[in-house]
Amino acid sequence: MLQSVMANVRAIVAEMEKNKNVVKAQEKGCVALNRLASSQRNQAAIAAAGGIEAVIAALKEHPGSADVQELACAALCNLASNGNDNQLRIGEKGGIEAVVGAMKEHGASARAQDLGILVLVILALTEDNRVKIGEKGGIETVIRAMMEHEASVGVQEQG
Repeated sequence: MLQSVMANVRAIVAEMEKNKNVVKAQEKGCVALNRLASSQRNQAAIAAAGGIEAVIAALKEHPGSADVQELACAALCNLASNGNDNQLRIGEKGGIEAVVGAMKEHGASARAQDLGILVLVILALTEDNRVKIGEKGGIETVIRAMMEHEASVGVQEQG
């Protein structure tokens, strides 16, 4: 079963890399990886196949697409949810900067803020990432989101 997951993840990552400039391809890839990452066992397979890097690349390549930003943040939430290895990898591969950038670019979107904050909260479970979040402006970005989205229960609860 794990081999079939790996094959599926490799195919998804290859499609995302092949179509890195295509918004819909990135959206579909992030959705697929997010679904697979809901299983803790699959999270390691996704990381091993380059899924974390593919999601971060989608964030960086499509900063103007709120859908890509939100779907990529959702995928990172699942990928980071059950362990330090993926949390650290996301931090090492530029995920913190990409998430903070998404939150800044889409400050008017409560959904983008909610998901961005959730990713940062999960990543902050490791010391290295806590330092990076502070250095990359994550704390200020979360505070700004909470001030700008006072009526958003999700933003207020996550922040």
